[in-house]
Amino acid sequence: MNERLQQYFERLKSWRGPRPRDLSVAGEIASIAKFAKKRQRDLGEVITAWNTLCPAKLSGVCTVDGLTNGMLAITASSPSAGYELSRLLRTGLEEELKRRFPTRVRRIKVTIGEAADSIPIPRTPDMED
Repeated sequence: MNERLQQYFERLKSWRGPRPRDLSVAGEIASIAKFAKKRQRDLGEVITAWNTLCPAKLSGVCTVDGLTNGMLAITASSPSAGYELSRLLRTGLEEELKRRFPTRVRRIKVTIGEAADSIPIPRTPDMED
């Protein structure tokens, strides 16, 4: 094989060859930090308001999952908790959240089951009913 073709193949190997993998945990930590920062920016005030408005017995079994296009997603751990939460939302909690965040919360959706990617927010003693 001539020298020029050999050099071409060596360059091609460096472009398309396997790349060494980064086995450190720095990438995962950065990914988790980015997720937490985004979640705090998007939901921080809403979660704080949720914890102050929601009764303690429901706050322990319901988690705020996300806020997408004006829809606040809340997951209840059991059907009975979902029913109680729905009743509470209909009696004024939903309107209060909409009043506090008119441009961010337009609708609240309650689902039953385990919350995905949710981080439970501990309640402080001043949030008790």
